[in-house]
Amino acid sequence: MMKIFVLFAIAAIMVIGVENAYSTHVSQPILTIDDNFVYSVGDDLSITGWVEYDDAATSDVLLSVKISNPNGTVISDFFLTSDSNGQFEFPFELSNDDTSGDYLVNIMSMCREIHRDICTHKTAETTISVIGCLLYTSDAADEEDSVD
Repeated sequence: MMKIFVLFAIAAIMVIGVENAYSTHVSQPILTIDDNFVYSVGDDLSITGWVEYDDAATSDVLLSVKISNPNGTVISDFFLTSDSNGQFEFPFELSNDDTSGDYLVNIMSMCREIHRDICTHKTAETTISVIGCLLYTSDAADEEDSVD
């Protein structure tokens, strides 16, 4: 009887041990979205969010950020880490040289350093619509006034 109990205990430990050996770390970037993600050429904006793991904010998570222009070309590719509160923020600066259209922002969790070998990469994406604008300067107003 004792032999059966010991074999059962060993089998239970092996099953539990094998189950944990195949576990993964799944952290998800969550974007904090403004109501209006439509901007004009020349505007500056910040992309903000936080990293969720096990229903809580998680610090020190490496994030891969890729921003693609309306043609699908990656125009910015960098890494950042969530802060001690699990939050992240980075500027998305639009210059007058940028074209109008939809820019895709992709943020991928690369997990904490200690979990990288068991990381399941989760992503968050958003589209930022950029509209062109004509800059109205005082010089243009002066020229317009002189025509009248």
